[in-house]
Amino acid sequence: MEQGQSLQRPKVLTYKQRESIFSKIFSLVVKHYFDPKFNGTDWPAIAQSCKSEILAIEEPEAFELALHGLVRRLGTSHTGVFHQSVRRVPARLAVGATFSRRVDEDGSRWVATDVHPGGPAAVAGLKTGDALLAVEGKPLVPPEQPMFAMGAEFTLEIRRAGESEEMKVKVPMPRHKNQPYSEPEPVVSSVLDRNTGYLKVSILPGLLGLDVARRIDAAVVELSSCDRLILDLRGHLGGGLGVLRLMSHLTPDRIPIGYTLSRKRAESGYEKETLPRLDRLPTHLPNPLGVASLALRFGGRDPSVFWCRRD
Repeated sequence: MEQGQSLQRPKVLTYKQRESIFSKIFSLVVKHYFDPKFNGTDWPAIAQSCKSEILAIEEPEAFELALHGLVRRLGTSHTGVFHQSVRRVPARLAVGATFSRRVDEDGSRWVATDVHPGGPAAVAGLKTGDALLAVEGKPLVPPEQPMFAMGAEFTLEIRRAGESEEMKVKVPMPRHKNQPYSEPEPVVSSVLDRNTGYLKVSILPGLLGLDVARRIDAAVVELSSCDRLILDLRGHLGGGLGVLRLMSHLTPDRIPIGYTLSRKRAESGYEKETLPRLDRLPTHLPNPLGVASLALRFGGRDPSVFWCRRD
């Protein structure tokens, strides 16, 4: 396995270092998590009850996994703890493939239930329905999760149609260390038959998502002659405001779509109808001008906004 530019994980963490890391993560969540009620989990009490057990873990990788599990107890997607070496990233993010547990004649296996076009797994040739048998020659059996290092190459052993084969998957380094993922083809569309259109949106990259919004528009035009639409969001990786354009194509009237809140606004109280309204992405403008127009409307203010579909 090639290391690429991956950073090395520390071999030893002293108790003092583990305590410092735990305290920083605890403080960040308590101060900045968007919901002051912690998604109804009483997370601060959970963290304190687990503190001694987690701090007793000396091996760095196991310590990281314990912290990751603790933060995951918030019950929020795209929330976790990763070392900056990004050595253990879930398959959905690292290779663009979602695996689900299946039981066959050989026992429990991870089977690919979705493979994003353009992602590392798809480029390597992985297909939906392939069973993942081993990674780098090491058998991978549930409940152990498929995890991959960013910036590395892996040999996968899979089973397809009863036959085993190997393939090499190259995982790039992430663009941003605080968002470790490999970016797939964001928008794919096709006409399945004369009346059915297929639209797959894998990710909505970028805070404003102007480019992906334009690609969604183009796909909708391409499928405009269809009277049925399959919208495929399986394994979606999340993203920014490009979701506003996707939702707009699904709502013919001017209706509320949703809203986002800052922690400060959630604590001080709010009425969602009075929040600043974001009802259009300026895709008619070049990206720099589009960004500037939104900055004039919302820059320097509390980022809480109300989303709605505009006629």
